[in-house]
Amino acid sequence: MFTYRETSCIKCAVTHFGEALTEVLRETGMSRNHLAKLSELTSPQISRYIHGETQPEFSSLSRMVAQFGDYHRAVLMAAHLRDRIPESAKHLIKIRLSGSTVLGEVQPGNKADEVSPEVQEALEFIQFRARKDPQWQNALVSLVRVFKSTIK
Repeated sequence: MFTYRETSCIKCAVTHFGEALTEVLRETGMSRNHLAKLSELTSPQISRYIHGETQPEFSSLSRMVAQFGDYHRAVLMAAHLRDRIPESAKHLIKIRLSGSTVLGEVQPGNKADEVSPEVQEALEFIQFRARKDPQWQNALVSLVRVFKSTIK
């Protein structure tokens, strides 16, 4: 499951890319060994990417994402880009799949429209899950109806 954690230390925390790769492998049923073989990498290297010990070079990343369909390629590339945003710029740059906004879109600094990083993380997680799972879609719609019914 995707949980977008903010981290600036690749070697000490799970990365967006590591989490995305784990989820993509699970969703596609592909093993680490099979991805490694198809991508001309080693299984230990794939494991290091998953655990955030290192980030793939562009050539390795290109070979890995080429093994998946458009959606999963986009998820992996967006996650890889998220990991590259400097801490000092995270409030300025939002990376989303093209269905929601343009990748790398720079957000205006309107304080009235901003939400906390925790809320942003929660919204991204819900949005990702709702796109893929009809049960999440139904639950989200039901939850919004309940919230709307309490607002007078």
